Amino acid sequence: MGDGVDVEDRMSADLRHRVRGLQEREDIINSWDLDKEYDEAKALFQRELPKLDFDEYLGPSLVKIVNECRQSKIRCEPKLREIQKRWNLDRNGFIQHFGKDMASSYRFVSPLLQIAQITALTDAFAVMDRIRQERMTRRETRAGVSMRKPWQPCDATKALAELRPLHEGSLAQQSGLKTQKRRRGELGDEEPVSSAPEKRKSATQIAQSRSRTPTPGPVEGRILSPLRLLQAAEENEDDRGSLTEQDIEHPRCQVQQLSDIVDDSTQYLGDAVDGASGHALDDYTIASVDESTSQVAPLLKPESLDTEPLTPPQTHPDSFSPESQDSAPLPLLEPQLMPLASSIPPTTLAGALSSLADGTWVSATAIDLVLDVFRTEGFRVVDNTFVNVAKPAELGSKRLRIKAESVLIQRLLDSDHWTVLFINLETGAVEYADSLRQHDSTLPAKIQSVLEHYTACLSSDDRFRHVQWKFTAQDCARQDNASDCGIYMLVAILYRMAYLPQPETIDAGLWRKIFRSAITAKSVSAESTNSPLNSSVLDGVSLHGSLCHDVSGLDALSRHFAHISTLVDKRIAKTERDLQHANQKLRHSQDASVLLSRFLENSENVLHQVAAEKDSKNTLLGFYKHMQNHLEEFLRDASLYPPGTDRPPELGEAMRQYQELSIQGVEKAAAGMEHLLRKATDTHRRQDALRAAKHIAEAEKMAWTTRVTRLEELAKALAMELHAFYTAQIELGQKGLENLRDSGLIGL
Repeated sequence: MGDGVDVEDRMSADLRHRVRGLQEREDIINSWDLDKEYDEAKALFQRELPKLDFDEYLGPSLVKIVNECRQSKIRCEPKLREIQKRWNLDRNGFIQHFGKDMASSYRFVSPLLQIAQITALTDAFAVMDRIRQERMTRRETRAGVSMRKPWQPCDATKALAELRPLHEGSLAQQSGLKTQKRRRGELGDEEPVSSAPEKRKSATQIAQSRSRTPTPGPVEGRILSPLRLLQAAEENEDDRGSLTEQDIEHPRCQVQQLSDIVDDSTQYLGDAVDGASGHALDDYTIASVDESTSQVAPLLKPESLDTEPLTPPQTHPDSFSPESQDSAPLPLLEPQLMPLASSIPPTTLAGALSSLADGTWVSATAIDLVLDVFRTEGFRVVDNTFVNVAKPAELGSKRLRIKAESVLIQRLLDSDHWTVLFINLETGAVEYADSLRQHDSTLPAKIQSVLEHYTACLSSDDRFRHVQWKFTAQDCARQDNASDCGIYMLVAILYRMAYLPQPETIDAGLWRKIFRSAITAKSVSAESTNSPLNSSVLDGVSLHGSLCHDVSGLDALSRHFAHISTLVDKRIAKTERDLQHANQKLRHSQDASVLLSRFLENSENVLHQVAAEKDSKNTLLGFYKHMQNHLEEFLRDASLYPPGTDRPPELGEAMRQYQELSIQGVEKAAAGMEHLLRKATDTHRRQDALRAAKHIAEAEKMAWTTRVTRLEELAKALAMELHAFYTAQIELGQKGLENLRDSGLIGL
């Protein structure tokens, strides 16, 4: 095919507009008519350019998206018909209730059909609308779930999880009544039982029996989120897992946004429409889907979990306190798989904050909230549920929709231990960072397998097919307890985003305070480091020894001097350790401040870029409005021409095409301005969070600077006092010797 610019020049304005609309599409779920638009553009392309191939011009990626969109609509059609039949809805009625986009979302239609089988439309819609409103007004969003979308697949899935136990409780109650009737019949008190079909109870009626219906609790099984577990149970009846508290939190921690944090544009084989939107909370795997609506076990809501923060055992004190100064340092932990306590915080902001308390395992929700604040262009943080470390072969059925990112950051969760992959899409370098790994270049066999399957998944994209992937182990700070792996992973990610070398050590306690301030955008008071300092090296030391006038008194005096010397040496050594510790704390706070300054500078650059783009969009918007006004004036004047004039009849039609383009240009420029406004608002929000976090680092730096200064002054004063003390003791010893000589006990 010839040069793309030449081909575009040969297109009509209408065809050029249609093709650009297809090429610039970023979120295919927003177009129910994507396949229809493609067919219309292709027909027009073949009429105008019959010797060229339309699919080749668009490219294989876009054609594949169109085909997957078409297949997804076909896949949803049987379930849509069943829903319409049960709820007496036509297609327009479905669109009026749930929108056009959801009609092509299998992950929305599938649970919706199960809801239609157990309750009426009015009751189902009331529950779903409440869930939707809660989602749209919730601040601590889970990643991958847009707050701006009217409906999401998770709305239907959550509604099903809420309605199914009510329905099952109602059935159990009805079954009990029938059993009682049968028993009464056996005793001769039988009552006639109607053969009419059972009337479906409303949600209000079902709720009345809820208190008498036992709530299903968690059971054991594989690691999946509640929403993913619900869908997996329908996809594969034989491989159904059950739910533990760990299942609810570990693989899924999505908050925020905070849908832009993590992989919010993942595509899935077999369900391209939902894949591009990233609506499902943690739905990355697409298996062969069973079209039957099998019964699914009720799910335990994350909110019902124990909110007590978990506290893994400490291997040694986290802070350097006077009480721990004299204890020998404990050896570093060897890499191992560490079991997590059963108490998992809920996936809320409060739960995330509780997991950032000292000595607690950091939840995935907290990690997502932190990464949202430090989001950086060019880096794509992929959700941890994209990879199942125990089953890396599942990556063969997954696909990432990569836009303009140059580095992928893949978090890994294996047996409650957080690690991270850095994947440079330009150079092919794949680095694995583990805060429990020994300092060598070898990779564990399990991780090697994950890397191989992951890069094979990336290589399915034409852009990365010829990339030569290179696997290495990345050096990073090494943790020395069983609970800080999440903190060490986050700090490693931040240093990579800031293009700074990884630090040898970090202060996990400081970073926990920084992260708590970041996700709440509030400064937390720094802990005081002004613990009392001993003003004298001789405090509590008895200086009076025996000066008996005999040789035994001299021995006692010698022993007394030795005892004092030992006490003094211990106190001097403790002061030196305090000073060394304070210097280390000061260095850590300085490093944190420098790192946070990098992110603040980056946010300022983003705001400058947004301002420049807004100026450009304003200029473009003004141009299109000016063009639109002139074309409207021209067409208005042209309509006044009397019949029979020499004006070409096709001129008006051509002008109308340009008028349509000007209208579309105005709409597109206005949409671009709205996007930039949202981007600026989000950047200002993250700036406030970064400033709060930096305030913590600066406060710590000032406190430890003061502490270091005081300790240095104390060390100098102690040295001078020690010199004076030894001088006085020498004089005291000489006086004792003179007394012994005077008494004649020793010779001259």
